[in-house]
Amino acid sequence: MKNLLRLIIIILAIIAIVLFGYNNYQKKLEVNNNPIENVNDEEKELKAIELDIEYGENEVEFDYELIGMVEKSSYKNEFTNEVSDEGDESIINSLKEIDYTAPESQVVDQVLKAFDLKGDFTKFDLEIRYNNNTKIEIEIKDN
Repeated sequence: MKNLLRLIIIILAIIAIVLFGYNNYQKKLEVNNNPIENVNDEEKELKAIELDIEYGENEVEFDYELIGMVEKSSYKNEFTNEVSDEGDESIINSLKEIDYTAPESQVVDQVLKAFDLKGDFTKFDLEIRYNNNTKIEIEIKDN
């Protein structure tokens, strides 16, 4: 009798784990299909931007992170030899205004426009993270 009871408890535990895991999988799938739809404005706030655009031997790098209420950013442009531990406020604002759920080509065009760059890059690597830990990545090689 005790063995039967243990078996029933184990089976119920396995069913609960399977159902719980399946529900989480479904939620992740929904989030990945439309990362920032149906969330409040606070969750839509950008938490981090990592950008690396290569043009043969030269590259442009930009990193932005929101930690609490403090914004940290860095910028490196090998075309202009600019290196800064503080990103340009106008660039940061331009990047915050981009709809990263738009088609990939539109996002790339808007990012290039924010940095006043041309589209003849050899590598484009962009990672966006929101407060709700949703991540959007665009990676293009050999454009």
